[in-house]
Amino acid sequence: MFMKIKPETLKQGAALMFGAVALAAYLTTVLWPSRSQPVQTVSGSSGGGDMVQVYLLDEDATLIPYTLGIEEGLDLNQRVAEVLRLMTIGNEPVQGVRGLLPNNAQLENCTLQGSQLSLYFPENFRNYDPKTEMRLLEGLTWAVTQFDEVSEVLLYLAGEPLTHMPQLSTPVPLPLNRQIGINNFENTVNRLHDSHSLTVFYTRQKNGSSVYVPKTLRISNQTSLQDKLSSILSDISVFSQLKQPLAETPLTVLDCALDEGLLTINVSGEILDEEKKVNEELVTSLLLSIQSSLGVSQVQLQVDGVTVNLSGVNDDPIDLNSLILNQILL
Repeated sequence: MFMKIKPETLKQGAALMFGAVALAAYLTTVLWPSRSQPVQTVSGSSGGGDMVQVYLLDEDATLIPYTLGIEEGLDLNQRVAEVLRLMTIGNEPVQGVRGLLPNNAQLENCTLQGSQLSLYFPENFRNYDPKTEMRLLEGLTWAVTQFDEVSEVLLYLAGEPLTHMPQLSTPVPLPLNRQIGINNFENTVNRLHDSHSLTVFYTRQKNGSSVYVPKTLRISNQTSLQDKLSSILSDISVFSQLKQPLAETPLTVLDCALDEGLLTINVSGEILDEEKKVNEELVTSLLLSIQSSLGVSQVQLQVDGVTVNLSGVNDDPIDLNSLILNQILL
């Protein structure tokens, strides 16, 4: 004889089963997330498509730029909107980092006048994490000034010009540009007039891969080219988490010369690793730093007078425009 089960009991059982499945799915996502996309920095072709950089936050509120492809043929407004969408919480294209913008503060509009881009955000923009206030300013500025058409940025909140950030009242330079720096350890807004900024890239290990992280270094306006290069090398060696350790002797720039966009730099042998090979992470950090800080397109790198590149001893100059920074391999 079979027991008759009431319809109410069946409904309760189904609800409990559905809830258990949902809970299991949630725990699987949180405790055992899917494998993150590999990230690499390479020298070569991007493989087609329009490549953009998005700026996302590490667990310690450090901005990390990632490169990825977006739909081809978009106009400037569409490219800006897509980049900022990917920098919004919940839309991050890679795991282990988080967005800058609140998920209910999508860009409403943007207009370009000359090379100055105005970004219009809704009232919900003010709901960002106050701990990341300076990073938000930096990330927005660097994200939209990656486009050739844009060199300056103005921010608008609910239709009004933003002169101070809503949470901690950080002053907003009018207009914003890359002189604000990135990953500053101090608020340098008031020092822009008497210093020159260098963007130094150092390495950090993330999800089993090396990522290259920019950091602004402030130096005197009177600093020579060789002193700038020495400052870059020194900063890289201090902050980088290199897989291959360097010799303990401090790195030095022996001499350098800049001629029609080609920078020749001769450094001491300590740029080699323990096996006397070029330390690829260190050299890549140096090349990215030179590209961002000095505006040159080609570098001839010498170690104690012998010309090298990322593949070893080679007389060919290194094309900095071929470097693809922290590319997400989708």
